[in-house]
Amino acid sequence: MSVSIFTNEFFQKHGKPDLSKTPNYGVVKLDIGRADLVSARVELSAGVGQETTANVYNKNLDDIRKVRMWRIPLNSKIAQLMHKYAIEINDIFNYKISAIQDIQYLEYKSGDYYKTHSDINTELGSTRKISISWVVDDDYEGGDLKINYGGEEVVMEKTTEQLIAFTSFMSHCVTPITSGTRKVLVCWISGESWR
Repeated sequence: MSVSIFTNEFFQKHGKPDLSKTPNYGVVKLDIGRADLVSARVELSAGVGQETTANVYNKNLDDIRKVRMWRIPLNSKIAQLMHKYAIEINDIFNYKISAIQDIQYLEYKSGDYYKTHSDINTELGSTRKISISWVVDDDYEGGDLKINYGGEEVVMEKTTEQLIAFTSFMSHCVTPITSGTRKVLVCWISGESWR
């Protein structure tokens, strides 16, 4: 099956890797400016995005995730921020990237979770290179983002001051929320399929 790779002019201009350097695989933490956090929160509170069902690729795994989800439009302020951060992050990863595949706003309430999974799957999911997670409200308990990194399950710090980016084939999970609401923006930066 052939998969069409999303491309956009922004990434064609800014997303080129340095082919003289080796790509990096792993986890990157990127500091977020307070103004960008406020801007994202304002846009979310204004109701940006379309609520939709949070499906999973494999229907046999319907119990893998419990969360509310909104798709964020690619013409939003949040999308502009994600484009900017994607380029900064890829300066470290050094991958061949071509577009933001999807931006989602997720709300995990008490009892919600996402069991261990990888963001790579078939069809368009095969083009994911970088996964980004940006907590925009850290007033909750539980809901730890755990990433399997170097053979260990590493718990990421809960902070609105950094976003976490990782190579999309790394397995990860969000533990059940015990109180409050975990509010997070996630997106995937795509490129050529992994081979």
